[in-house]
Amino acid sequence: MYHTTGMSHLKLKEYRSLLHNKLINLEPKQEINDEWEQIKTAIVDAARDVIQIQGKPPRNEWWDKKCKKLFKKKKKTKQGKNGYN
Repeated sequence: MYHTTGMSHLKLKEYRSLLHNKLINLEPKQEINDEWEQIKTAIVDAARDVIQIQGKPPRNEWWDKKCKKLFKKKKKTKQGKNGYN
């Protein structure tokens, strides 16, 4: 996944320049699928070199040890009331 939201103008300019250079240097191919693979590889490589792959953001940033402890306490209390152990 590529995150471009916080990308600086300089990074975007660097990406475009690198991509442009990669696309200009492509060898002409007879098959359209081979052409597409070259273009796709150039795009992905340029993005990987400049933007870099980022990990997924945490799903529940607000979920911490305190929340987990309270959730377990609530679950334990609920199980006790229903006769589950």
